[in-house]
Amino acid sequence: EVLQPLLRLCQVLLGGLNLLILCPDVGLDGLGAQGEQHLALLHIGVVEQVALAQHRTGGLGGNLPHLVELNLTVLIGVDVGAVGSGEDSGGVHPLGKGARVIKDDDRLEVNRPEPDKAVAALEFLLSQYDLLSDEETIRLVDLAIDMDMYPWLLDNLDILRAKTSFLPSLLYEILNEADSRDDFATGIRLADELIELEPFAVSYWGALFKAHARAGHTEEARSAFDYAKALTADDHNAALWLCDAVVRHAPYLASDAIPMIKAMVDDEPDNFEFVDYLCGLTMHAGRPQEGVDIVKAYLDRNPDDFHALRRLLFTNADGCAPYVEAYYALHPEGFDEDTLDEIVNTLLLNNAMRSLAAFLEMSSARGLLTVSHTCALIEAYFAGAKFTMAARAADSLRDFTPLVEIPLKGAAAAAAAVISYMKTGQESKAKNVVNATRRQFEATMDIAPMPVRMVLRSALATFDAVERHPASDTLFWQYHDPYRYGR
Repeated sequence: EVLQPLLRLCQVLLGGLNLLILCPDVGLDGLGAQGEQHLALLHIGVVEQVALAQHRTGGLGGNLPHLVELNLTVLIGVDVGAVGSGEDSGGVHPLGKGARVIKDDDRLEVNRPEPDKAVAALEFLLSQYDLLSDEETIRLVDLAIDMDMYPWLLDNLDILRAKTSFLPSLLYEILNEADSRDDFATGIRLADELIELEPFAVSYWGALFKAHARAGHTEEARSAFDYAKALTADDHNAALWLCDAVVRHAPYLASDAIPMIKAMVDDEPDNFEFVDYLCGLTMHAGRPQEGVDIVKAYLDRNPDDFHALRRLLFTNADGCAPYVEAYYALHPEGFDEDTLDEIVNTLLLNNAMRSLAAFLEMSSARGLLTVSHTCALIEAYFAGAKFTMAARAADSLRDFTPLVEIPLKGAAAAAAAVISYMKTGQESKAKNVVNATRRQFEATMDIAPMPVRMVLRSALATFDAVERHPASDTLFWQYHDPYRYGR
């Protein structure tokens, strides 16, 4: 009764490996090397599972066969009873040959070994198979990466080569990880090897181009790009990938990439994804106004395309207002608050103040702005030296106390409003802002994180200046520029 389940287990595990079924009083010191390999592989607390089974069966004793089967089912996913009933086939894993490594690496992903056990777990797993299928190879590489064992993959690459049924899958998976780790030398070496295996695969030439570009090898990147570009004639996805890589890593090749994407736009002029890349490449080629005109021409044909409008706004070009107005004419409900927040915050972060002002003007006319959005509008006008407009936007708030609830944006807007009021001779309004916000801003200084504290300090310095310099001191207020917008 005791040995039968263990004999059944030996039928399941290739190589006749002995699995140790641990009792609660067995410690790590008594396991031995083979037992530690199993513990690293399973890593789900065998002792706890045995204790659970003991509790369910009322103790070990005569119930040990059931205990063994229960734990094998829980830990390995194998129905030992089915193996003993003849459903196995000559020692083949009952889950099926193709499922073995997938089942094992699923278990390792869910129950990840400690770092000092990870090598033993991977080596044990690899030792069980003479040949890995394409899917098994990818899963094994992904598993090693998830366990932060990229060095192990490189150290054991020759062994993995010998055990994989389709070498390009192995090399390409490791190449992608090399790219994510900035291991350019490995990426270049593997890309070269992949090209030798499949010389007309655009993805391999693209990978070689990207690795050289990121490594700063300008001429090698240009050469690989030319080969890759020649292979993208009928592959739009590959062409877009190349364009993206150029924009991100090799903007000096923008002019070389434009004809490729231009041909795609000519074929599909209303495909905004193509138009967007053409705009970006044109700008990187040093022709920003031409890039803006490309998007405007698209919007003239497709005024309700939100993504195109968003792209135009992010160029911070003049003349965005008519396109915002045309979009609102087609969508009178406007944008929801989350979308407004996303656009406003992105424009602020990119200092696209002209676009921000145009966008918020149209939104304000439809009553869509929150206090936070009005703060952004004040900043946008102020940055463009439109102090009368900034003061008028500040007037729309009426009550300035809500600014203290959003100290980062509120303090910046309060300072811009105060300076705008002083520059336009509206000293009483400037003092209203100071009186409504100063005390709370001072109290926030002690608890605010550093970025907020810096903005608060600048605003409070401006408030102090109001006390020392009246609006009649026009020379002072003409050059008062704490946010350096004028420079």
